[in-house]
Amino acid sequence: MRNRRLSSYLPDRDLWSRIRTIILPLSLQALLVHLDSVIDAVMLGKVGQEALASVSLAGQVQFIYNMLMGTCGTAFSIFVAQYWGKKDRRTVEKLLGMSFQIHLLLSAAFFLITTIAPQAVMRIFTDKQVFFDQGGTYLRWIAVSYFFLALSQSFGITCRCTGHARRLLLISCVTVPLDIFFNALFIFGLWGVPRMEVAGAAFATVIVRFIGLALTYLEFRRENLFKVKLFYFLHFSRSLCAHVLRYTFPILGNFVCYGIGMTVAAIIMGHQEPDAVAASALARVIINASCIFFAGIGGGVSVIVGNTLGSGDLARAKDIGRRLLTFALLAGTASVVLMLSAIPFIQYFAKLTPRAVFLTRWMLVLSVPSMIGKANNGVAFTTFNTGGDSKSSFKIDFFVVICFVVPVGLLAAFVFRAPVLPVFFLAYMDEAVKAPIALAHYLKYTWVKNLTVREPAKPGR
Repeated sequence: MRNRRLSSYLPDRDLWSRIRTIILPLSLQALLVHLDSVIDAVMLGKVGQEALASVSLAGQVQFIYNMLMGTCGTAFSIFVAQYWGKKDRRTVEKLLGMSFQIHLLLSAAFFLITTIAPQAVMRIFTDKQVFFDQGGTYLRWIAVSYFFLALSQSFGITCRCTGHARRLLLISCVTVPLDIFFNALFIFGLWGVPRMEVAGAAFATVIVRFIGLALTYLEFRRENLFKVKLFYFLHFSRSLCAHVLRYTFPILGNFVCYGIGMTVAAIIMGHQEPDAVAASALARVIINASCIFFAGIGGGVSVIVGNTLGSGDLARAKDIGRRLLTFALLAGTASVVLMLSAIPFIQYFAKLTPRAVFLTRWMLVLSVPSMIGKANNGVAFTTFNTGGDSKSSFKIDFFVVICFVVPVGLLAAFVFRAPVLPVFFLAYMDEAVKAPIALAHYLKYTWVKNLTVREPAKPGR
């Protein structure tokens, strides 16, 4: 009886099959991307801890961009997954066109901001001249790549939600080694190429994002997944748009709260001593690299649960959600072990002072509760959004992040002038605080809903 009860919380044969075909490829893709980030950080660390910290702070602009793109991507993923489960290809094509429009508008805004006033943007995150000089250079060079990411994101969402995640993995297998090669080439100036350092890291990223877009588009066309219709690119269904926006605004609120929390944490750490800034930058790279499973699980939950809800099998969706939550917690435990195993090798990652090495090690130890919380929250919040319960995600993030974590972090850093390590822990403790709240709400299963609607057909479309 106990074994039977335990087995009801673990993936069954059908779910394991979908984990292999959807979650595993997405996790391996995330592994490659994070491995790329770690190697980039090591290369910049060899230039100096100022270069590493500058690019890390400039990366907060990319984080805000990813947050807004993630809002749109999450909303479109929800509906693409459910309409694909319903086998409604026509509506999926409409959603693809809407995705192009919104992603390109966002990219244009970030391109203008980072091209016109990159150093002014950096002044938001730090008061150190050396950081916003080098960070401003990085932002100006990388600006054009936002357009490439916009298109890649739209194609990628459609591929992922229609069960073609392996193709995205194969593309990453090409682009990640290329990114490492171009970073080494331009950062250090190999084989007669001018040494560009921070600018070289940005230039390499621009090249590789363009290659990734080209490969994604060619694969999309080769498999004839969907027709990229000009009509859907220039127009969109008002009724479908209204239906999507109804669930998008709470998701936007959710991402904005999370983004504010992470941005304030970066600002707090950016105003600490230089050793702490460099230590925090390296610690965040290692933490993110250790979360490789979470990105795949989150993306897989959206697809698997969304497809099942769209097909109308709500009982099976509830069962899958419970099993995936257990799977995520096991993955979170594995991620903690992976993160802590990096501690003995910190001094080899970059040119850090002894104090920066000491701070990095303890920052990783202090991040353990947040790692477990992040594993739980990744499945819970994705499932809330996928099932149309995005208001709950927003409420939890708002009260935990905006009303609690952000004020506590700011008070500790700028009013009480607490030591670096307690400040780091308080600034990044949101995942640990949210976890029990999110779990309690998840087990109420209010997210088990089919969101698809029938649209009136239009002749010739």
